[in-house]
Amino acid sequence: MPMLSYGLKNIYTYSFLLLFLVMVGGVFEVKGQRIYADEYGWTKSAVALASSSVVTPENSTGAPDINYANLSVTTALGAADATIQLKFLNTTNPSSPLPKDTKVYVKIDGTLSGSLLGLLLGGGGSVSAYSGATSGSMTSISGSSITTTRSGLTDVDATKYAIIAGNSSFNSVVLTIDASLILGTGNLQVFHGFYIAPPILSTPIICGGQSVNVTNAQAGYTYKWWSAATGGTVSHTGSSITPPTPSTQTTYTYYVEANDASFSSIRVPITITVNPLPSIPNITSTTICSGTTTNLSVNSPDVNYTYKWYNSSSGGTSFNTGTSYLTPALTTTTDYYVESIITATGCPSATRTQVTATVNSVTGGTIATNQSICSGTKPLVITSTLDGTGNNVTYQWQKSSVDNTNYTNINGATSLTYTENVNLTQKTYYKRIATATLNGVVCSSESNEVIVSIYPIPSHPLVNVNSN
Repeated sequence: MPMLSYGLKNIYTYSFLLLFLVMVGGVFEVKGQRIYADEYGWTKSAVALASSSVVTPENSTGAPDINYANLSVTTALGAADATIQLKFLNTTNPSSPLPKDTKVYVKIDGTLSGSLLGLLLGGGGSVSAYSGATSGSMTSISGSSITTTRSGLTDVDATKYAIIAGNSSFNSVVLTIDASLILGTGNLQVFHGFYIAPPILSTPIICGGQSVNVTNAQAGYTYKWWSAATGGTVSHTGSSITPPTPSTQTTYTYYVEANDASFSSIRVPITITVNPLPSIPNITSTTICSGTTTNLSVNSPDVNYTYKWYNSSSGGTSFNTGTSYLTPALTTTTDYYVESIITATGCPSATRTQVTATVNSVTGGTIATNQSICSGTKPLVITSTLDGTGNNVTYQWQKSSVDNTNYTNINGATSLTYTENVNLTQKTYYKRIATATLNGVVCSSESNEVIVSIYPIPSHPLVNVNSN
């Protein structure tokens, strides 16, 4: 087996080998966005006056705890090695095998003449990986070499992690400790290994003002939107990003990384296409009389737009599509909200235009009351029992002496009440017209009708006086 050799006082040699292998099968465990190794394999060997052991290798998989797999080698004369393999087999983000550059973090501890750092980083050489290791207890390593990189050792909260990244796809890492020559001992504790699941991003085609989100965001994680696949600068930090709204279709490219303390995922590239927004509709509000309809229309509509009409400034369901809308007969002032949408992209205007159908509401009130008078006399004052209502109400009295259909205005009769100044000889009908003017729109409403009935004057009786 290839190895990295590390010298120690020129008496014996230890090596620590980090390998990547392609494997299949298993069950994985997730904590936040940390995805832990789900299976393990191991081997050990010794020749001459040497020994090796792998104890509780199952402790190297799953979520972190205080337990660990222990690898040890001892030699007085000869060679020994102990190997453990951490496997990522049934992952879904990303699907196994893991893509190149994915960093695997393996929590370790151990002793080598009191120096774990010497065990891991002393000496030179390269790290190699192989494909073809069997599932279960590892019995062989064969196949073509896969170039790998090792970032080295990091301390996180006084805990040591070996950082391993592959330059080709992989789904397992192999750690080997060995001793050769004389008087050597070594011990390696492997607690667990994990990688940070990369961000999963929502659709990259959006309208101006909309956001692209990390759909698998977890509490306690930081999401960085980089300007480049490697290196570069952080353009934005957060679980979502809202690119600038362009005047024409524009693309923005980011490389998104999830961070957990000192651990990071691979960067996920995304090119976001941002479509511009349409101009908001231009519609003129109007004023109408109560009980009438009106046709509301978009001024100079754009043929590339679709116009939708709503009852609210946001949300809700459109009740009409088109450049105009004929309202029902309205008795109260009503607001409508119109949204323009670019038909080709479906992008809506930033806001909806409010258009108001203002109702000029006026009531005629009531007047009192029917009267009966003798022919040739005047009726009593016709009073107002309920005044008319509306904006700046004015009044005009009318009467009809022929029927109760053809009315004419009474000159100068513009008060709340009316006093007839003409003696009546026939039945006469009276009513009061209330008029309100709002925004230049004049609306009127009639009161009830008052009838003045006429009693004829009886003829003088003829009295004959008999002198007898």
